[in-house]
Amino acid sequence: MTLTKLGGVCNFVRGPFGGALKKDCFVQSGFAVYEQQHAIYRQFSTIRYYIDKEKFEELKRFELRAGDLIMSCSGTMGKVAKVPKGIEKGIINQALLKLTPSENINLDFLTYWMESKSFQDQLSGNTHGAAIKNIASVKILKDLEIPLPPLPEQQKIAAILDAADKLKQKDQQLIEKYNTLSQSLFLDMFGDPVNNPMGWDKAEFGGYIDILTDYHANGSYEVLKENVELKNTEDYALMVRTTDLEHNNFTGDVIHISQHAYDYLAKSKVYGGEIIISKIGSAGKVFLMPYLNRPVSLGMNAFLLRFNEYLNNIFIYYLLTSAFGEIEIGKRIKGAVTKTIRKDALREINIPVPPITLQNQFAERIQAIESQKQQAQASLQKSEDLFNSLLQRAFKGELTN
Repeated sequence: MTLTKLGGVCNFVRGPFGGALKKDCFVQSGFAVYEQQHAIYRQFSTIRYYIDKEKFEELKRFELRAGDLIMSCSGTMGKVAKVPKGIEKGIINQALLKLTPSENINLDFLTYWMESKSFQDQLSGNTHGAAIKNIASVKILKDLEIPLPPLPEQQKIAAILDAADKLKQKDQQLIEKYNTLSQSLFLDMFGDPVNNPMGWDKAEFGGYIDILTDYHANGSYEVLKENVELKNTEDYALMVRTTDLEHNNFTGDVIHISQHAYDYLAKSKVYGGEIIISKIGSAGKVFLMPYLNRPVSLGMNAFLLRFNEYLNNIFIYYLLTSAFGEIEIGKRIKGAVTKTIRKDALREINIPVPPITLQNQFAERIQAIESQKQQAQASLQKSEDLFNSLLQRAFKGELTN
């Protein structure tokens, strides 16, 4: 497969310097300003900022058109989105790169290549910045080499990847439907807890909590520090952080601790089913601890909650992740830069308390839905593995030979 420099098949435009788009440039309506979120989430309908016609004409070379590609160039870097027809007329901001493909390259083929490990590896090798990575220069990007078969073969490769991608999307949509079903079931059985239309008795959360603690306080950290191993020959126990819970990742970039540390921090042991709430940074985020079938210790900067016989963990998880929980927890978070939440602030939340029999019925139904969702997640993993395999083979010339 012939290698061609990316600059030979695309026109590049990096967004304007930050000084060209200051806050005082923005107006209530007019011409859209497209940001990193549009590349990251591949959506073009939500617009936060607009400029007037005069500013648009000044920055017209940054105009976005259907058939262009945009790529995020700072922070969350290398995310790519095709620009669809019918978008609001507008320009890119300084954190985006616009690529306009020539007639010699298929748009879908180019998009898939820029999502591939081959491109992303080249990209990560040409970035700078310690905390936030940034594209070093457009010139470097232009010099990256893309495998470029004849146009009919590009179209064939894109069609194969399209079919695999649709299978993956179908599995993702099924999981989203199960999530929606669970939320609908909660509202059907208990009503919206913000308004409490069913008139459930309300009481302070703390009255139902048996344990609310961050077990790594009071000197335990020093022992933990001595026993934590990142690349470990004694990877006895997993130390779960809120980032692991947020990304549902317990096998990749994880932290292990020795048996000595695990036993010393005995009260931090988690077995599955507990409520975990982050206490700093992403303060107030609520998680339901999964069952991992191995020794697990709670990481730092999180609270673990266990309840008496009048509260069901699954009911509480759905309550605290509903609009009610977001409001009640949100107004108790303190700090402008580093956000935190205290134990006593959580305890004072007034929660609706339906009968425990109803909570348990809800939990049983949720577990049935979760069983179906797990099957869909297993199917999604297979379809993602297939797509990624095809993606890598595509740019080695192995799909159409």
